[in-house]
Amino acid sequence: MTETIDGPRDRSAPALDRPYSSVLDRSARVLRVHGVVDEVSAPTFRDDLLDALESDGSLSVDLGDVDFFPSVAVGALVAGIRQADANGGTLDVLVVAGSVPHRVLSICHLPHRLA
Repeated sequence: MTETIDGPRDRSAPALDRPYSSVLDRSARVLRVHGVVDEVSAPTFRDDLLDALESDGSLSVDLGDVDFFPSVAVGALVAGIRQADANGGTLDVLVVAGSVPHRVLSICHLPHRLA
């Protein structure tokens, strides 16, 4: 269980009601993503990625607290990978073993590593 503002949350059960949010740590060059990245929030996720990549070509994206990651989220991530590559940098994607993003990115054969 993980403690949240609303009290304990069972991490084994999906929490599809947690809204998307992200926090950019500019000094560490890490974008930490939380909640659901779905059809509604994917454009914001994409904008967050591309905005973070504007100032520097390299970035780590921590998907360790993401509950839902469908194909539209994968498309946004691919846009970030392409932008990083165009800037001469890299996009380092961090996931938690067995999480939804881990399974999706493994199936899609997209580069990622365990956090």
